[in-house]
Amino acid sequence: MNINIYASTIRPIAIMIGNSPEEVIHQTGLNKADIIYEANVEYPFTRLMAIFN
Repeated sequence: MNINIYASTIRPIAIMIGNSPEEVIHQTGLNKADIIYEANVEYPFTRLMAIFN
């Protein structure tokens, strides 16, 4: 088994991405995120928080 002793020093990166109809066309690379959260901003719009590790 290979264990990376430096893995504990690597921090994830979180990026907030707009999810309104005007901003949807600029969403690229979300398929590479480890986790995606959707948060309410103001009705009816949401934002996505993508976590990359």
